[in-house]
Amino acid sequence: MSTRIRRLNACEASLSSEICVLSAGQSWRYRSQASIAPSRLVIGAILTFENRERIICVSVRAPDQSDDGPDIPFLPLSEPAFMASVTEVDGTGEVAASFADELAAWHADPRGLSVFTVPFDGSLDRTIARQMQAILEERDASPQ
Repeated sequence: MSTRIRRLNACEASLSSEICVLSAGQSWRYRSQASIAPSRLVIGAILTFENRERIICVSVRAPDQSDDGPDIPFLPLSEPAFMASVTEVDGTGEVAASFADELAAWHADPRGLSVFTVPFDGSLDRTIARQMQAILEERDASPQ
């Protein structure tokens, strides 16, 4: 008999009686490499669609909201990518001052609502590279 092991996401790993509810203003710890200065994912908006998974739009902020840590004002993640990134909720936080402007620009982009479908690990460069790899793998797996 084989045993299947499955990694629990942050909501599943919380108390079983709690239901994980994502909401704007939540600050989340996430999986990152030790070489990256500590920061948090702060939810700024959650977009819901009829026939598409939710998009969690976050700011990457230093835990004390100072200017000392990494600061990415706007990062759109699919809900599965967000859940694969985070480890635990860490209170509340403020999104970057430019979050609303970045959200509006992203929403108005004529190319559509581009979103990361891979987990964020603290490095935007690595996340972009992993996203490009995922796109290529998906393309190669599609029947031509």
